[in-house]
Amino acid sequence: METAKSSSSLLLKLAIVFFVFSLVTTLTVVGLLVTKSTGKTCNYNGTIYSDGEGFMNDCNSCSCNDGDIACTLMACETEDDDIFYPESDYLDDEVEVDDEYPEITETP
Repeated sequence: METAKSSSSLLLKLAIVFFVFSLVTTLTVVGLLVTKSTGKTCNYNGTIYSDGEGFMNDCNSCSCNDGDIACTLMACETEDDDIFYPESDYLDDEVEVDDEYPEITETP
């Protein structure tokens, strides 16, 4: 009878230890999640972003970090039609110019 009492006592002690361990682990995990999610939000151009959230601004990537916004500063690619080429960039360098008879243009 003494053996049955000591084994049930041991099981009770193990159950209590397991319960306390589970409780501490659960509270630790919940505490970490609450701490992580309480960072400050960011307001960027009228849109609210949560702490750690990333977003795009044109071709730059941005992120919210505890109320501060950080973005990359990359030049955005444009369509070829949008690029302005000065006239000197597409003139042939070997064009001969006759300075003896300069061309006269009138502006209207």
